Amino acid sequence: MKISLSNLYVSLKGREVLADLSAFFESGKIHCIIGKNGSGKTTLLKAIMNLIPYEGGISLVSNEGVAINTQKLDAKALAKRIAFLPQNPITPEFVPVEKFVLFGRFPYIGFWGSYSREDTEIVADTLEKMRLSMLKNREVQDLSGGEFQRVCLARAIVQQASVLLLDEPSAALDPRQKTALLENLTSLANEGKTVLCVTHDEFLFSESQIQVWGMKNGNWVYQEKGGLPLSDIMEIVY
Repeated sequence: MKISLSNLYVSLKGREVLADLSAFFESGKIHCIIGKNGSGKTTLLKAIMNLIPYEGGISLVSNEGVAINTQKLDAKALAKRIAFLPQNPITPEFVPVEKFVLFGRFPYIGFWGSYSREDTEIVADTLEKMRLSMLKNREVQDLSGGEFQRVCLARAIVQQASVLLLDEPSAALDPRQKTALLENLTSLANEGKTVLCVTHDEFLFSESQIQVWGMKNGNWVYQEKGGLPLSDIMEIVY
């Protein structure tokens, strides 16, 4: 599904954070939003997830052109369509990795409130594809920062949502892990998913296939790669 923003406005504690923001994030692509701290990037992700109040419109648009207003979806219905990886996810104690990732299947829990065999198979397959199977019995609080970040991404992926929102997904990752992250995100985009990242990491948004969106003071100052050198984009945005 694609994401459509129409004249989005957010004010928090009397401060205008997003101002008349409009955009159309195509499916099958990785979109990276870059900008200074406080420019409104994370606020945008929270608005898409209905975590904060806003004015204007946010819709999910199917390939057939059918638009769904996200404010009309309950939490479970929204989670089937959008997976969100926040910048600082909560680290639970005494929860094995496999069970933690299984929590991502919560939107699909049936009437009896238990996970199905299909849920556990999806988790096992995702851990295998992301080379995390060797961690499945480790407790989450014992993971390194990079390991925990990758496990959180796995939990988001098992939601099987068509939209993936990521806030600083490469934080705490070493260069090899960043390469694996980009491979995973590219694979998701190739499956037709819409991948939307907030990042300061040049490693992610310097790739030629990435759609770059520059934000400053709650609005766009740069859209699309347009052939500009990375140094020029950084000058505009930062």
